[in-house]
Amino acid sequence: MAVPSDKAACDVLRRYPIFERVDSEVLVNLERSAIRRRYGTGRVLFAQGTPSESLYCIESGRVRQSFLDSSGHEVFLRESERGDVMSENAICSDASHATTATVVKPTALLVIPGHILRSSIRRDPTLGLNLIDLLGRDRSALGEFVQDSLFHSGDFRLAKNILQILQNHTPDHAGTDAEIRITQDDLAHFASISRQMVNHYLREWSKAGWVELHHERLVVLDPPALAKLVTSSTDREVSNT
Repeated sequence: MAVPSDKAACDVLRRYPIFERVDSEVLVNLERSAIRRRYGTGRVLFAQGTPSESLYCIESGRVRQSFLDSSGHEVFLRESERGDVMSENAICSDASHATTATVVKPTALLVIPGHILRSSIRRDPTLGLNLIDLLGRDRSALGEFVQDSLFHSGDFRLAKNILQILQNHTPDHAGTDAEIRITQDDLAHFASISRQMVNHYLREWSKAGWVELHHERLVVLDPPALAKLVTSSTDREVSNT
């Protein structure tokens, strides 16, 4: 296999926001130290509670991150795609995974060992700052998820998750009809509510003309209506605090 040029090696990693403004020599070393892996649907990349030993950079495909709540129920936190990274807490030598990562669409990865990552941070602290910023945003997102689960109703959580999935997977369709390929079981895991409640809300929204229901897919006909539901619920929560 031909070794990519220094520029090509840098270009591979500059696709990822965490490598912005990082020294070129550091990027070349990281890219050439990375291990390329391909995994099929259903493969577990890492499990909640296991050591976080590598940084995972997604080149293609889709990976779902989930965790078990205090009752032992699986809750879907997010889905990551091309340009996203996972297991950024590999910058710490004794960190463990807060989530389980499962491939939901055949995925190609660049896997950077933690010790390589940490030595690269010593060479260019910009990389460490970028990773700390990402860790902070992840913690904020988790805090927001917990707050939504504690203080907001099921229809709010379902609408918010549908809009987030819509934004992540169909960014060019914001404000227009867009199709999401997802099961009601999966929506229940994302919103942390029962499948029966998901079905109830979706049928109500279907009658209102907001969504159109199909087998294992959902067409969002009126994203602004869902956004208004989320906003009005948030405003009520703020006014009650």
